[in-house]
Amino acid sequence: MNMSIQDLEFTHKLADAADKISMARFGAMDLKIETKPDLTPVSDADKSVEEELRKLIAIIHHRIQLLVRNLVMTVVEIVNGY
Repeated sequence: MNMSIQDLEFTHKLADAADKISMARFGAMDLKIETKPDLTPVSDADKSVEEELRKLIAIIHHRIQLLVRNLVMTVVEIVNGY
């Protein structure tokens, strides 16, 4: 798959947004962790990252809104080292 310069810049923007949110919550004493229905953990930081990435994707790339969940989960996993 060939990625355009615009797509590459956009993925960097997403990664930067995820990094900013994740690092702000890294090591937080008040980090809230819940268990999803599939029994995997999810933190308030994860949820915040997903919300922000969804906003950015909706604003910039309306054509990929249907794929947003998989993209967001992949970015969150990469940022959080899962």
